Parts: sequence; C-alpha cells; structure tokens
Amino acid sequence: MRELCEMGKTFLIVEHRLDIVLEYVDKVYVMASGRIIAEGKGKEVIERPEVVEVYLGA
Repeated sequence: MRELCEMGKTFLIVEHRLDIVLEYVDKVYVMASGRIIAEGKGKEVIERPEVVEVYLGA
C-alpha cells in the first residue's frame, strides 16, 4: 500500500480500529450518524472532545 501511495495512488480506508490505520494515513474523517463530525490529521482528530464522546462515550 505504501508503494502504491508513493506512485500517486489514493486510498479510501474504512476502519473502526484507528490504531491500525493511523500510521498509514495523511488525513482522517470521522463520521457519526451519517455525517462528518471531524477531519484532519490522525492524532489531532482522535483527541477532539466530540470524537472521544461519540466513540468512547466519555
């Protein structure tokens, strides 16, 4: 996948386990109830209060 990315290919990955994909992605979109609630760089997005609340129930 990394080699293809270096060749200019783009991927859409749908995954609920962010620990698996964060090292491979440039940008993350977080959806809840059919709408995007956050987007941006991986670690920044997963630390946003609205994302934590939706996915961890905090």
